[in-house]
Amino acid sequence: MNLEVWGLGRAGLVCAASLAQQGHQVVGVDIDPEKIARLNAGETYFLEPGLSARVAAAVASGHLSAVAPDTLGEAMPDASILCLSTPPANSGELDTRFILAAALSLAQHNVFARRRVFTPSSCAARCPCTSQAID
Repeated sequence: MNLEVWGLGRAGLVCAASLAQQGHQVVGVDIDPEKIARLNAGETYFLEPGLSARVAAAVASGHLSAVAPDTLGEAMPDASILCLSTPPANSGELDTRFILAAALSLAQHNVFARRRVFTPSSCAARCPCTSQAID
């Protein structure tokens, strides 16, 4: 499968490297140019047992690469996975602004690149997590 993993922090990089190790074509998407450069060089930027070897092998095999959101190509992924931080807000609720920003960027790219977009009416039939139709 052709996959995008949005957010290359601890969860996102482990997810992307694991999927690439399984043979999927994975593009990691992040706003941090240092993370992008290091990943594309086959390097990691935090310690996780076995991750350095997994990333190096996935990059060397061509199964894993990284880009910034504004440099995504025209290719339509089979799935986009959001792995972004949700730190607690001052109110104690989750701060979802990083997920919302990525979702907006993803949606805009889908529209402008003329990629497949699920409209709310088609999403309700495909998303078992929704208990009601989205209008």
